[in-house]
Amino acid sequence: MTNSEHSPVAHLICPEAYPHAVQQIHLRETHISWVFLTGEFVYKVKKPVDFGFVNFSTLDRRKHFCEEELRRNRILAGDLYLEVVPISRGPGGKLLVGSSLDIVDYAVKMHQFDEAELVSQMLTSGTLSQADVDELARKVAANHRGAERAIDNDWGTPELVRTPALDNIAVLRPLISSPERQTQLDQLEQWTLKRLDDFSSFFSQRKTKGFVRECHGDLHLGNIVRWRGRMIPFDCIEFNPGFYWIDVMNEVAFLVMDLDDHQRSDLG
Repeated sequence: MTNSEHSPVAHLICPEAYPHAVQQIHLRETHISWVFLTGEFVYKVKKPVDFGFVNFSTLDRRKHFCEEELRRNRILAGDLYLEVVPISRGPGGKLLVGSSLDIVDYAVKMHQFDEAELVSQMLTSGTLSQADVDELARKVAANHRGAERAIDNDWGTPELVRTPALDNIAVLRPLISSPERQTQLDQLEQWTLKRLDDFSSFFSQRKTKGFVRECHGDLHLGNIVRWRGRMIPFDCIEFNPGFYWIDVMNEVAFLVMDLDDHQRSDLG
């Protein structure tokens, strides 16, 4: 299935495509996936794209990364994630979720939750408590303690820490036309280079001591939900190991920065 030839959207917004009762379907779209909310369950379908840092261009790759998404998210999210299901072409060319007749794609199936229970929404509504944050901290810490360490690979070396930091600047440079902004970007680049040099030995020590581990990779407030009375991180990165084989301190800092950006550094 390709974007141009067989987009699944027209088929999967129809209740008849699903093996269970569906009253209404809502579609959410990102640059790499379609997400179908059916009321009781959510189905996440990967777009057949190749952006370099993520490659879902073939059916085999989409199946593999659906399986990786299920495996990795079950570490923290448990039974929020249910299974990988096939999507097949049935009579008349219609797509059917859960059928294995003529498989054209795959989806990750998970329970649908109340979006008001997203931590980002709870923070806005004032329903997020210190007890919630403490529970989340304990869960993340426990996961980090048990996570596999990057011992026999290069993840977390100074060179691999350096590359994405400088890549971010390279991506921004052609998008900026203002001389003032270009000067600011130059200053940021020089600051980044200096800090990378200053902390190079520290990065090496952190890796040697085993602090580079298989982490969530995208732990911000919009990827945490209070579900069935528990704080659940979900939607971790599955498509690029360089994004999730990181220092545990990196992961914690990402979440604390998000709290600070929402003017709630007191919860960090």
